[in-house]
Amino acid sequence: MERSRRPTLWLLAAAAAVVVGIFIYGTARMGGPGAPGERQTEVAGDSQMRLTDMEYTEVQEGREVWRLKAREAEYFDESKKTHLQGVHVELYLEDGRTVVLESREGELHAGTKDIELWGDVRAVVPQGYDLRTERAFYRHATRQVVSDTPVHATGPLVELEGARWRYDALERKAYVDGGVRAVVKQVR
Repeated sequence: MERSRRPTLWLLAAAAAVVVGIFIYGTARMGGPGAPGERQTEVAGDSQMRLTDMEYTEVQEGREVWRLKAREAEYFDESKKTHLQGVHVELYLEDGRTVVLESREGELHAGTKDIELWGDVRAVVPQGYDLRTERAFYRHATRQVVSDTPVHATGPLVELEGARWRYDALERKAYVDGGVRAVVKQVR
């Protein structure tokens, strides 16, 4: 019984060390105290720190997966979330192209690395479509951007409206559904 607990405790300790390392690395990438053009202020309440002009890059196996920039970021240790203002996210696709997400506000979930966006959300996908909505959620594990709020999409050949949408970064495909209305543009 004692032997089976030891590997479990070892794995938990290793996982905790990795999480702490990621947080330290992320904090260092965000600029830390004294970085030019950045301000770090401790604030009262649940939040642990507040940063301005924050930038964080998620790297997996030596490859950049996404980059998050925010005008302001406030980290809450108890909930393991970072509240963001003036959000700009770039998702890097395997073919070298980029999906850009922007919003007034958002939240980075430290444990899952999911990003929730709200307030004038804009998504620009490589296929040439500009999507506008009020809320969107980037699911890091599946590399999908999803939204259950109405969307207006403008592209090179068609303009779409629908009740919800999804962009799958692995498939490099966008989906709009729920009462979809489309206007096909005249090709000249």
